[in-house]
Amino acid sequence: MKKRFMFFAALCVVCSALGAQVFYEGQGGRNLGGIRIGEIKQTGLSGDEAELLPLIQMTFLNDFSKYAGMTVPVLDDTVFSTRYTLTGAITKTAGRYFLQFFIADNSSGTTKTSYAKQHTLEELRTLKGIKAASEELITGMGVVLTQAGKTALRTTATNEAEAMNALAKSIAAGATTFEKAYYTYQASSLDPTLAEAARRLAAYKAETYKAPEINLAMPDIRIPEIKAPEFKAPEIRMAATGNIGADARKQQEQYNAQKEVSRLRQESGNKAMKDLQDAFLAQFKIQSDAVKKQQADLLAQRDSLLGQQKTLLERQREMIVKLSETENSYAAFFTEHPPFEIIYDPAAKQVGTQDVVKGTINMRFRITSVGTAAMQVIPLMLADFEKGLGTITQGLADINAEFDKVQQLLAQVETAGGNVRSQLVTDYAAQMMKVEAVEKNYAAQLAKLDTALKTTGYAQLGRDFAVQPDTGYAEQLAREYAVRPAGYNAAGDKTMGDTWSLTKWNKDETRIFAIEARLENDAGKTIGTADVRLTNRTYVAAYTQPLSDSAFGVFHDVPVKDLTDTLKVSIQRVDGRDVTTTENLGYIKISPLEADGYTKDGWNIDGYDESGYDMLGYNKAGRDRKGRLGALQQEFNRIAGEERNARARQFAQERLGGEIWGGGASLKAGEFGFGVGADFIFRLGGVSGNSYFPLSLIAEGSFVVGWNRKEEMVTINSSDGSKIQIKGRETTEYSGIGCNVGGGLRLALEVLDFPYFSFLSMIVSGGVSFKSNDTVSPVPYLHIGTNAGPFTGGTFIRFYPDNGPGIGWYGGIKFKLR
Repeated sequence: MKKRFMFFAALCVVCSALGAQVFYEGQGGRNLGGIRIGEIKQTGLSGDEAELLPLIQMTFLNDFSKYAGMTVPVLDDTVFSTRYTLTGAITKTAGRYFLQFFIADNSSGTTKTSYAKQHTLEELRTLKGIKAASEELITGMGVVLTQAGKTALRTTATNEAEAMNALAKSIAAGATTFEKAYYTYQASSLDPTLAEAARRLAAYKAETYKAPEINLAMPDIRIPEIKAPEFKAPEIRMAATGNIGADARKQQEQYNAQKEVSRLRQESGNKAMKDLQDAFLAQFKIQSDAVKKQQADLLAQRDSLLGQQKTLLERQREMIVKLSETENSYAAFFTEHPPFEIIYDPAAKQVGTQDVVKGTINMRFRITSVGTAAMQVIPLMLADFEKGLGTITQGLADINAEFDKVQQLLAQVETAGGNVRSQLVTDYAAQMMKVEAVEKNYAAQLAKLDTALKTTGYAQLGRDFAVQPDTGYAEQLAREYAVRPAGYNAAGDKTMGDTWSLTKWNKDETRIFAIEARLENDAGKTIGTADVRLTNRTYVAAYTQPLSDSAFGVFHDVPVKDLTDTLKVSIQRVDGRDVTTTENLGYIKISPLEADGYTKDGWNIDGYDESGYDMLGYNKAGRDRKGRLGALQQEFNRIAGEERNARARQFAQERLGGEIWGGGASLKAGEFGFGVGADFIFRLGGVSGNSYFPLSLIAEGSFVVGWNRKEEMVTINSSDGSKIQIKGRETTEYSGIGCNVGGGLRLALEVLDFPYFSFLSMIVSGGVSFKSNDTVSPVPYLHIGTNAGPFTGGTFIRFYPDNGPGIGWYGGIKFKLR
């Protein structure tokens, strides 16, 4: 209650401080004791009109707080007390709405002021009529409005009215869970300054999406330090021998005295041994109890984590169920409330020529369906859903990490406990070694006494009265007080719960609106009807930006005799619904153009405002006011890119190919060579039936390894002046690696449409040949050849300008890109 009061007080102080400056004189209504907006009754309202009640209440709440500076508790607050209460009624009669309101003084039971007047539905929807009531009631309370206050109260921005209507729809009794959430988000989005929308949205988020808090405090893990006790050996006292000589009696007395000493020593030693064992037993208990307690604490933490995990999983399941229900509601909601607005030009114009025989003409008008911002609320809702699920998912991940810590700490505790037990056993063994050493030393002294006295029996005393160490005592305790391992495996407790993915939010679909229009003359007579179909797309990648559509509606065979100077187009039915009746007014918004070419809300026939931006905030280039490319334009670009890529692939498949070939011999001057080569082919031809007659460009390249033997010719001048050539020795013109680089044309007769080869080709190409010899110099050549089939093979003739043609063959593999 205190927090709620502080909220109201702070809200009123802020509003009052602002109002005191511009909206009202003096204290306004700050000292009047507050006013509660009570019940408003109704008579004659239809189901869709029921939201007028919360619309009136919310407008009063906002106006009395903002323009009168009064303390106004929210509608659902039943605790905060006020001095005044506003109640009233709305009655529908013959399409008009009669408003009657009273403000009662709770302290005296008298009526402070009242209001009664008729209004149209449009005046209520645009808040004009409600604000007129606010002004009269505020004035009746004695608050003096300044001129600025009156102007502000009488002026309602479009976004304020739309936000108020959305908020009223969220409060309406018949609203579904989805509608309550959707309209709350929409109201806050339309008017972020609307305090009640912001309050309800914050409460909605906090109540719906807040994940339970989890406690991840691990228990304090401590293994007590074990200090092993030490064996306190009994004091060793040898009986004094004196001067006993050979006196048997004295010797017997000496023996008896030593026997008593040994007995007392044994008694002392046994007690020391018992004390040592008791001390070790106590240490084992301490250590064992400590480890068991740590195990219990860790397992208790594990159980606590399991309980928290269960809470998170239940919350997660609840949210996923709510998401599924919301998705179903989403589909149903946008079926009944399409996220489009129909804009049309009510002025019909003649189209075509007049049929003077029939006495009729055709008239047409333009109509458009444009996407609205209705669906842009969905990402806001989704963000909070996903944030809530993300919080739960993170919580589960944190718990899973804690399970790992529990497993790790249990292992550490058990290891530490085992180490201490081992150390105790080791320490006990060391003490037993000390006991044995003491006993050996005592036995040695008694043996010396036997030697000195030349007697027997003292050594036996050492055996009879020896302190017997229990060497297995510590091991027995270790087994008795061993801590059983918890055997805990964290993997069995880990889970991230269920997952949720978008299914119905993103929709790639087509929406067709079937529209029936009517053409009336200035006498109100219907002189023509027209049917128009508008097709709208919603893309998955840009589902918040529905695509618009535009068409012309044509009134055929309008009687010329019925034409008047003024003709009016009106929309009667959309998708079979009579949108002129009250029951179907909320199906889709229909807006005619005004005289200035814009709708009442400022949109032209294409759905753009005067600044060139549509209802979604994008211009014709698909960019928002900050120059960012919208999702719809990005989707168009993606589709266009895919089409370009498809065309490029098709072009490559049809136009590009290649050959790989190698091996060949030439009769040109004894030339022989072999190697590999490749032709890159660009096809230019067309198609005729099943035969191809393409002309291709060839980019030719090959590498050869070979040699050329050349005969030296010696010319001798004869005596008669003629020249005689005599064959000389053969020389090597070139050897090693060479290459041909060039290009040319191919005329291919592809008799059959084989997928990867042409049946027969004629090749004409030319280029430059580089061959290694003493020097490397380019030699031009001309290549004329044929090939056939998938395995390129045929003959070729190459002409070199230096010594003529060479004839040879080559073979290889030819391919086409597909």
